[in-house]
Amino acid sequence: SGSGGMRRTLRFIGQGAFAGLTDELSYASLPDATVDQLRQGVARQIALGLARYVARTASGSDLILRRPESTTSTPVVAGSVIDPWDSWVFNLNGNVYAQGEKSYSSLYANGSVGANRVTEAWKANASARLNYNEQQFDGSLNATRGYSGRGLVVKSLTDHWSAGASASVSSSTYSNIRLDLSVAPAVEYNLFPYAESTRQQLRFLYRLNLSHTRYEEVTIYGKLRETLPSQSLEVSLGLQQPWGTVNMSIDGRNYLTDFRKYRVSADGGFSIRLIKGLSVEIYGEYSRIRDQLSLRQAGLSPADVLLRQRQQATSFSYSTSIGLRYSFGSIYNTVVNPRFGN
Repeated sequence: SGSGGMRRTLRFIGQGAFAGLTDELSYASLPDATVDQLRQGVARQIALGLARYVARTASGSDLILRRPESTTSTPVVAGSVIDPWDSWVFNLNGNVYAQGEKSYSSLYANGSVGANRVTEAWKANASARLNYNEQQFDGSLNATRGYSGRGLVVKSLTDHWSAGASASVSSSTYSNIRLDLSVAPAVEYNLFPYAESTRQQLRFLYRLNLSHTRYEEVTIYGKLRETLPSQSLEVSLGLQQPWGTVNMSIDGRNYLTDFRKYRVSADGGFSIRLIKGLSVEIYGEYSRIRDQLSLRQAGLSPADVLLRQRQQATSFSYSTSIGLRYSFGSIYNTVVNPRFGN
């Protein structure tokens, strides 16, 4: 949600005698909510959602709805509260991670700052990030550094259309980029209304991008700097249904000055319940890479290759996983025994 918390949408789908009786309730939590507060909030919404079904059973006459006599919170009515932050939310993050042994040590540190404002009509966010990564092996030090900043503004046009623009700045010794500046206007169409995005969405996002890049070292194309236009199209599908979940996306981009320099990526995963107790989970990602313009002209040292301190040439990348889960036995044992942990 705009505050940094979560809004959980519960969809009640009638089965058997309740077929066709559906409902939807939402619970919005604060960003600092504890696990116990989340559990109580969701449980309350579940009870409210099930009440209409219980009311249509023989036990319905025994159902009693009661409001607590006293409460520490006041219901918030839209427009009744003046927000001194005007819907803006700010985040500061930082962490350091270190490990080592006699002949090897590594250190990783990063920090970020972000600002977000989300309303029904507008979405705006900005963020900046710094990172440092070093590794030492037998006294030899290898390090990478980088920073990035990004801003995004999106206007809601209709239930299916939106338009916006983004701008970014970045630097990465790993990628041989001293400075990269880019700006990208974009338009998006969702086949389903945005209001149904918690259950189903099929989005088509088209971007035009103009970037100016300065490199740390001369690239394989003999460049120290260049300004290039490019375009991209991303198609994303997300489904949350009783039979399982599906999340897939395809992203294609190319430089307008040379259509032979392109990248096509596809990733997706789904979890489907095949029969009672048995479900299959599959995830995969593949990228066809033909746009590594920032690769160094000079060769890489053995340390750069072994420690992956510098980007290397490749024509593809992939990752995949598949798993089956089957559970059977008693469904009536609700005992919790915390002894010796899990």
